[in-house]
Amino acid sequence: MTKFEESSVLLNADLGEGATSDSELFKLVDLANIACGGHAGDEHSMRLCCELALEQGVRVGPHPSYPDREGFGRRKPDGPVHNLYGELMRQVDSFLEIAALSNCSVTHLKAHGQLYNDAAFDPVLGELMLKLSLHYGNLKLLVLANSPLEIQALNAGVNILREGFPDRAYWGDGALVERSMPGAVLHDSFQVASQAKAMALGEPISSLDGEWLAFTVDTLCLHGDNPQALANARAVRAMVPRAGNPER
Repeated sequence: MTKFEESSVLLNADLGEGATSDSELFKLVDLANIACGGHAGDEHSMRLCCELALEQGVRVGPHPSYPDREGFGRRKPDGPVHNLYGELMRQVDSFLEIAALSNCSVTHLKAHGQLYNDAAFDPVLGELMLKLSLHYGNLKLLVLANSPLEIQALNAGVNILREGFPDRAYWGDGALVERSMPGAVLHDSFQVASQAKAMALGEPISSLDGEWLAFTVDTLCLHGDNPQALANARAVRAMVPRAGNPER
C-alpha cells in the first residue's frame, strides 16, 4: 500500500446552502458543514441535511456566518465583537436543536465565507471562533491550514481539523485568493484532483503569486456552488480513498 492509499484525509462540504448537488455530495463526503441561518439555510433545510447525513453515515457540524443572507455571508457587520458572538451562538443553537431531534452526530464547527477567512488571520475574530468551539464542548474547529488561527487554536487547546481547498488558488502567505480575482477558483476537474492529491500528501502547490506552499491537512473542502462542483467532488473522492478512515 502506498503512502497516498494510507491517507486518512477527510472530505467535507458546505451544504444546506440551496445548491442542487447536496444529495449527491452527501454520498461523497465524510463531514458536512450545515448552513444555519446566517448566510443561508432554515429549519427545513437543516432538517433535510440531517436526514441525508444519517442516510449516508456523514457527521455534521454547524456552519455559522456573518448575518448576511443578502450577501451570502460575505459582508462583515458593524458593531462590537460580542454582538457577533451572540449572533453566532443563535445560529449554532438553532442547528444543534434540530440535530438533536434528528439523532444526528455533531462533531465539528466551521465558519462560513468571509468570517472563515477573516478569523484565519485576525486574532480577535480567531479568538471568537475558539471561544465558540469551547462553549459547545470543544467541537473540532475547521481552520485554514498553516494560518495564524491554526497556531492560535493549538495554543488554546482547541481541537482542530486543518483544512485545504483543492478548488481554490492561494497567495504565498497561505491565504485564499479573493473570489473576485481572476484565477481564484479552479474549474478543471483534473487540476482540482491533482491539487487535492498534493495536499493530502503534504506536497507543495504553486501559489498565484509564484510561491510554493506545503502544509499538512486533515480535511479537504468540496465546494458545491459552481457548475463543475459535482464533477470536481467525484474526481477528488477518487483521489482520496476512504479506506482506513477512522472518522467515517
